[in-house]
Amino acid sequence: IVKALGILCFLLLVIVAVLTIKIFQYSQHKQEINETLNHYHNCSNMQRDFNLKEEMLTNKSIDCRPGNE
Repeated sequence: IVKALGILCFLLLVIVAVLTIKIFQYSQHKQEINETLNHYHNCSNMQRDFNLKEEMLTNKSIDCRPGNE
């Protein structure tokens, strides 16, 4: 019975170790995904800002044409 308990304890230890590794990998993967999403949102916001400024510049250049006074 002692041998069986030793084997069960060893299996339990291995299971806990594997689960700990999986949880750590999951948290790292989740952090990488969040960083990628933040980068995407930042790029998207910068693109929107650029497009808005470009549109404003186009509108100003149309307003500044001779005869539009």
